[in-house]
Amino acid sequence: MKIFTKHPSENGMTYIEHFFYAISLSFLMILGAFCLFVHAFFPSLFETNGTEIIKKLYNKIIERKK
Repeated sequence: MKIFTKHPSENGMTYIEHFFYAISLSFLMILGAFCLFVHAFFPSLFETNGTEIIKKLYNKIIERKK
């Protein structure tokens, strides 16, 4: 059981809170990767979306640490 609760507890979260937090970060990462991938082929598409998502991810992580 400790394998599921140790890390979340060390970060002030329950298993469920940590689960949804990690899922939300992974969703943003997938979305950001998609935007950057498309932008690589079509530079006029998603011109700033990738960097905006990276900033959002960073801010979400920093806010959680406070």
